Amino acid sequence: MDPVSATYIEELRTSHFGEMVGDLLFRRLCDRYPEHSRKLRELARLEASVGGLMEAVLERHRAEAEPTERVEALTHQLFDDLGDADWDAFLVRLRDVVVPFVERFERLHDESPAEDRSALRILRDHERALLRFLNAEIQREDGLRQIEVVLAELTEVRPTGRQG
Repeated sequence: MDPVSATYIEELRTSHFGEMVGDLLFRRLCDRYPEHSRKLRELARLEASVGGLMEAVLERHRAEAEPTERVEALTHQLFDDLGDADWDAFLVRLRDVVVPFVERFERLHDESPAEDRSALRILRDHERALLRFLNAEIQREDGLRQIEVVLAELTEVRPTGRQG
């Protein structure tokens, strides 16, 4: 394996961190939006699965993940920041957060070494699917199919990543 830059490792750590925050946040939001809890559980499952894949990439590079305390602290802050936002407002706010990550993960994938390319393709594709989900839900369409496609793909590649 060729050496990679410190910037690349930091991008991996940040990506993993974001997946872990997403997992925890979506699980916590099930209580706030019970009528959408099935969708939120699937989003949490997606984030946790991609997070597990990213954890395997971090391990391959002998890089440490962010501490759990940081994940919990940011999740708590994001949850509180939502205040009493209804589902539609939540979707719009989340879309605003996701858009830059789509571009960021595309760049990370394109710049990744060959041994990371498969995992980073899934990272990129899951964020694209999340954006499609949000756009569909904002238009009052069912966006869950977008997520199910990536989850099915993750099931196929799971043996090369962490079991979750």
